[in-house]
Amino acid sequence: MIAFPRTEREVLQRWYEEGCTSLALYGRVRMAFDGVNVTVGGTLADLEHHVAVARAHQWLGEDVDYKLAISQGPCSPQAASESGFNTLSIALCKEVVSLGGAPLDLGVLAAAAAPHVTPQEFHALLERADSRGKPPVLLDVRNLYESRIGRMQAAGVQTLDPSIRCFSDLRAWLDAAAPNLAGRRVLMYCTGGVRCERASAYLRDKGPAFADVLQLQGGIQRYMEAFPGSDSLFRGSLFVFDDRVSVPRRAGEKQLGRCLRCSADCGDYSPRGRCDACRLLVLVCSACLRHQAFLFLVSSSHVTTWPLSTSAAAQCSPTLLLALLSCQGPAPAAPLEWPASLALLRDALRSDAGPYDGVMGFSQGAAVAAVLCALQQRAARASGAEPWPRLRFAVLCSGFQSPRAEHMQLLAAEAPLRLPSLHIYGALHHAERQVAVTESEALADAYAAESRHTVTHAGGHLVPAAKAHIARFRAFLSAFL
Repeated sequence: MIAFPRTEREVLQRWYEEGCTSLALYGRVRMAFDGVNVTVGGTLADLEHHVAVARAHQWLGEDVDYKLAISQGPCSPQAASESGFNTLSIALCKEVVSLGGAPLDLGVLAAAAAPHVTPQEFHALLERADSRGKPPVLLDVRNLYESRIGRMQAAGVQTLDPSIRCFSDLRAWLDAAAPNLAGRRVLMYCTGGVRCERASAYLRDKGPAFADVLQLQGGIQRYMEAFPGSDSLFRGSLFVFDDRVSVPRRAGEKQLGRCLRCSADCGDYSPRGRCDACRLLVLVCSACLRHQAFLFLVSSSHVTTWPLSTSAAAQCSPTLLLALLSCQGPAPAAPLEWPASLALLRDALRSDAGPYDGVMGFSQGAAVAAVLCALQQRAARASGAEPWPRLRFAVLCSGFQSPRAEHMQLLAAEAPLRLPSLHIYGALHHAERQVAVTESEALADAYAAESRHTVTHAGGHLVPAAKAHIARFRAFLSAFL
């Protein structure tokens, strides 16, 4: 924890914005009333320069534990995006990390936070735990998905894993566990030490029975630096909140995690698989991934202007997705910004997130997907090579043919499109009011009958989620797994 005037957060925010931008650093900066937590990436020289400047700052100073680590780059494009390591984000918040409930008083944080012990001292305490007195309790205050792939293990020491979904859940767990922790020596650890400051202060503030709490200085990262060899008590991989996602203790380290589907050894979160219900990160091994389908959203990077007349605007509403238009009345014949949208899609299809097996579009997105299929077929017919990695199938939901003149000409020239396709749309005119059923049927007719699959439903402008419909979607996609 660092102390700086509460009224000066905005000044320090501008300092970080200017300094990080000038060095082309990227990542996350969280500025709270109780301190600053910074996780940024860049070249080693730029990071060392940033550290030197920060050490000289009147409010940051020498007491901050600056940790430098080597990165081989993002483990996946999804990891870079989800971790925020493809941009620079500087956020003002109430607390650096939150235990949930009311924020801890700064005086409590300063007075009650547990004493720090070095990695060497922490290691020694665990090694001699069963040699004298009552053995300590080893408490991991990280989230469940972190401890699944790596954790401290010491013979004769009880290890407590709260199995929390997020750090704010720890307060309730500590309240429930307090009777079992009273009078015990608690050795607490986390990734870099920040969460232990909060958790240890909250626990020790419960009274004298909880005074014997110690926290690992610098967290697991400093411990791994101090004990890189076989004598380390940390097993598995360290989960980190940047685009590396995890750092193995050493090459060839046995994986502690288990695949959600087959229970095989697994410690790789780079595919960014998540629980459908709670969105928690889950582990799925490479063998099981071969039987999974993943969807990636391509969103527009530009905003269209709106030059239509008042009467036209009354019939149509603009959309930012791919810069096409969704209309109840007659669609305008010249959708805006198509060249920019096509360039965006080309870049996405050629990105490191691929190669993509198929394309899926909803409503106007389905119109765009059909154009991509036609462009691919035209390029293959003309030169024998597609303009991007080859798409193997298309899924078109509540779609229609693009009204743009060049698109209409392209679809007419290339019909029938021979790419396997799945067409999903509402078959009741009174239910589907955004896109006429005849328009969705016309789009389906643009594809070859022998490779065309159609699923109709009684709903409106939506993708149905009934079990019978999902079974048909699954059957179509399974042919490409």
